[in-house]
This record gives sequence, C-alpha cells and structure tokens, in this order.
Amino acid sequence: MIICVYSTAFNNVSSVDTSVMSFWRSNYHIIIADNYSTDGSWEKLQELRKEYNLTLLRLKSSRAKGRAYILEHCPENLITAYFDLDTDYNENFNKVLDYASLDKIYACFSLSTLLSNFKKRE
Repeated sequence: MIICVYSTAFNNVSSVDTSVMSFWRSNYHIIIADNYSTDGSWEKLQELRKEYNLTLLRLKSSRAKGRAYILEHCPENLITAYFDLDTDYNENFNKVLDYASLDKIYACFSLSTLLSNFKKRE
C-alpha cells in the first residue's frame, strides 16, 4: 500500500535533506508545501525532488492551512502521516507506517507518542 507522507516547510534549509532521507521509502507519496521560504529551502527541495520523487507545492499560509491544502493533494484511500522537516526519524517511524498499512488499524493516534527514539533538532 502506498502511504502519503506530508509536511509544510518554512526556512528549513539546514535540516530538510537529512529529514527527508531519514524516513524516505519508495512506496511513500511525499508531498511538501513550502511557505515561500527565504533561506534556500525551496531550492533544496527542488534538488531533493529529483532523487526522492517529491511532490512540491508553494502556498503562502499558516502551517495549519498548509497541511489542509496538502491533504487535498494526497491521493484518496491512502494512509496519511505528517512529519516535521526539523526532525531526523529513526526506523520506528517507518515501522509504525508499515504496521498501519496492514489494514488492521482500528484506532487513530499521534505518531509522536509512539516514536520514543526520534531526534529533535534544537
């Protein structure tokens, strides 16, 4: 099953590449909406798009409106997961999504409560 993983971006040039690389898988449909970053994030995302097959959008908005906008672009009937571009994810992120794709999920939860070993950048 394909999973739609999505994020908003605003001035994340220092972390966007390692964050995307830390969770990327070929069966993920990754969508990132940039809020007109001024630090080179948009250009970095365009470089990453070539290697990681990212779908990139640009939208001047709040984080919440950006998330809602992205969800409108996620293919229907997919599992969706939000990620932050200032975080390096470990294998637990992918394990949770792999389990969710088994069609045996009966509850909705926050991924952050399950990911005890992720490394948040300061």
